[in-house]
Amino acid sequence: MFERKIKGFNMTYFRYERGPLSKHVYEAWRDLQATGCLTFDGYSLILTQIGHSLAHEFISDVLKTEQNSFFFEELESVAKKFGPLPTPLVQRLVYAMDVQPLEGGPRLKVRDTDLGTNFTRALDKNEAKQVLKVDEGWLETLAIELNPENKQGINKAIEDFHEGRILSHEQVWGNVS
Repeated sequence: MFERKIKGFNMTYFRYERGPLSKHVYEAWRDLQATGCLTFDGYSLILTQIGHSLAHEFISDVLKTEQNSFFFEELESVAKKFGPLPTPLVQRLVYAMDVQPLEGGPRLKVRDTDLGTNFTRALDKNEAKQVLKVDEGWLETLAIELNPENKQGINKAIEDFHEGRILSHEQVWGNVS
């Protein structure tokens, strides 16, 4: 998608010991675990019920819209192609991919690039030919649901409301005519 100037998932990848790596992926995994969307059993990442519900709604409300159908089809294609494969085979296939290093030079197989070689970067909206469209409501939802500090604040507010530490709607507005 990066080479085709399609802006959907802005993660910067570079050559690492075991293939392309993105620090953003590890940050996303950490945040998804901290917000209860993902667990790790020591071997596999597992989507929780909370994560499954959020993903299902995002797919339905955002990715399956006409304007974003390309992104859904791209994700679905990659998942169907690589999801059933064992990790070592996926790793070999990734190492065999042709890439254009950002620093220039000829196209190379991932395995033939130097450690630290950058493969992607975040595209600006202005340079992208196509952009994933996410409405403001979903951006706010994701900012709350996928950020541990924001999610903790919302959960605390809900708990405070249920415990009677916050005034209810009726208590605040009940006397207003």
